[in-house]
Amino acid sequence: MSDQDNTPDVADLLNQLKPSGDLNTDVSVPKEEFKLDKEKLEEFLLNNSGKLIKDSLNYIEDIGQFVTAAPDSRDVEALAKLVGASAAAIETLSKMQIADQRNKTSIGVKQMDIESKKALQASEHNNKVLLNREELMNKLIKNAEIIEVDNEENI
Repeated sequence: MSDQDNTPDVADLLNQLKPSGDLNTDVSVPKEEFKLDKEKLEEFLLNNSGKLIKDSLNYIEDIGQFVTAAPDSRDVEALAKLVGASAAAIETLSKMQIADQRNKTSIGVKQMDIESKKALQASEHNNKVLLNREELMNKLIKNAEIIEVDNEENI
């Protein structure tokens, strides 16, 4: 069978089956080593989780259209797993945000508690009389009432 005997459909199929020359076969280029610092962990998680979720939602839309056009049990199962994984990733990010808000709220409550205790201590300190012995005696003498006693009756 020669190439001239092929119909255009067969030629198209043969072209699709031929290996593509566009593949990158250069393995001599060393890849940059991946390092993740603790300080940048939150930023890394948020950025990559967001990108993963965004890409997953795009894939869900694409696969959803494909499954709607030609439903197959494997495709439907793949779509269901992709939806489940995306939902779990969104839930995880939601839990992270809730935990962060809870931490900020608890810090705020603790700060308000400390400030209120300081205010109570300051008011208690101001209400206490701070006198030494001499000042106390002077105030007692100054505010004392004179009582007259008859000595004749007691004898």
